[in-house]
Amino acid sequence: MIRVTGLYRDMSNSEFDFDYYVNTHMPLVKRRLADFGMGEFEIERGIEAADGEVAPYICIVHIEFPTIDDFKRGFEKHGEELSADVPNYTNVAPEMQISEIVKSHE
Repeated sequence: MIRVTGLYRDMSNSEFDFDYYVNTHMPLVKRRLADFGMGEFEIERGIEAADGEVAPYICIVHIEFPTIDDFKRGFEKHGEELSADVPNYTNVAPEMQISEIVKSHE
């Protein structure tokens, strides 16, 4: 199992429309990538850093896939469309990381 994480850094001019992201963008992602094994996803809104300062990321999303190849095939087919939707909810370029899930909670 792998997890794709999208991180949207909170900069001084960051804009992020959570309503659009939650109700429009992520349902689009799910429709496009479900056939490629997309599983659960989780959206986080940054509140603050551990030291009380501004959270480093305005939004973090985690999406699970069975394998990295499943994700790559889905993104190869639909990535252009999904990326083109980003300006509809933010002016921040997402940083992406793909991780192997070593252990999940029991």
